[in-house]
Amino acid sequence: MAVYHLILLCILLANFIKEQHCEEVKWFTVESDEYEVTVGCDIELRWKILSFIQNFSFFKIDGNYSTEIITSETRTINKTEDRSFETKVLTIKNVTLKDAGVYRCKMDFTDVYQDTSLTVHDYKWLSDIKRMQVNLGQDVTIKWQFVTDAEQNVSIYKITRNKLFPFSAESQALIRWTNGVEINRINDDRMEFNLKENNNRKTVMLSLQNIVPDDFKYLYDIVIEISETCYKSERNVSFEEDLKFKWLHSSNTFTSTIHKDVELVWKYQSLKLANKIIIYKKIINSLEPKTQIVMWTTEDKFKHDQSNVKLIKSNIIHNNNDGELLRLHVKSPTNEDFNCIYTCQVYYGIVNFNESEIQLKLKGAAVYSNTTIVSTYLTKDVTFLWHYHYDFPAEAFIITRTDLSGVKIWINSQPSVHLLALIIFL
Repeated sequence: MAVYHLILLCILLANFIKEQHCEEVKWFTVESDEYEVTVGCDIELRWKILSFIQNFSFFKIDGNYSTEIITSETRTINKTEDRSFETKVLTIKNVTLKDAGVYRCKMDFTDVYQDTSLTVHDYKWLSDIKRMQVNLGQDVTIKWQFVTDAEQNVSIYKITRNKLFPFSAESQALIRWTNGVEINRINDDRMEFNLKENNNRKTVMLSLQNIVPDDFKYLYDIVIEISETCYKSERNVSFEEDLKFKWLHSSNTFTSTIHKDVELVWKYQSLKLANKIIIYKKIINSLEPKTQIVMWTTEDKFKHDQSNVKLIKSNIIHNNNDGELLRLHVKSPTNEDFNCIYTCQVYYGIVNFNESEIQLKLKGAAVYSNTTIVSTYLTKDVTFLWHYHYDFPAEAFIITRTDLSGVKIWINSQPSVHLLALIIFL
């Protein structure tokens, strides 16, 4: 009965709206006839509706077709109340070009609706800069490029490196443009700024003259402000000295056995040798963080955090370039030393560093048989032959038999089975 009354009420309401020329009866309105947003940003589409209207739906219109909008991770429907009206909010997160179009809020069981259109502006980064190799005294230009037809504010920041607290780094605004017009800039004779536009392609440049050691302490960042809630930022750009650093060929995997001394070797060449070396150990495929096992610095020399390791440094010359041979000696390694990744980090120059990894794997025992099928007769003795090879004697042999049903049976204790071992030293 309640459903019947609801349907009847909706029919009466629809007839009343038609009689009163629905365009004059403001049952609900859309806050804007057209919204604009940029790819990757979020957008809220808003309709103001009389509070007593409870049943409504959202649709995306494509010509003569309409698709009802269902809430998901990228699309949510909420409301805010204000006296006799409440605002229905359709939020679209991380907008794509496919989200452009007409959106409709419609009262259920009626022909009453309000449409709004959504225009999506494209946005793409055309540059991929992270680290620039430069020399002291050199003039350097950082060039960022992106494509968008949306209005935007562009700013460049200089960020102080903070390795201990990377999320609390201090930043300083260098320049700001609003829709291509320069608003303000820092007073620095060594810095030049430029913003060029070719159709929808924007090129932003920061030129820094006569690189000095302090310049290596900073990161340089560009921020594109599309709206109050949407920002685009490329990866920070850093400088490092062009010291021709190169890891020389060495094995990145080493296999050995427990209690047998191991030596892991790294070799590199560089115009400036290391001022700090750190070696870490991490279990392969483990979520546990890596642990430091040895460190060397020019000030404090060697510091070993694991008792059975020792780092040995020696100078080398490769193709007339200076370098170093780094040997990590692991004495009587245990199971904890194997199946690990050993990472060697070499710090050189002002802020430069490079790293290389070696996996230390445990050599496993080899058990095999030259014959996989043995043919025999009833009541006749049978001999199965397996070969075992390892650097250490086996502590136990376990033999099982699987019947046709797949059930394994332990046969070590059966009186008719005899196990003989012939040990051959290779």
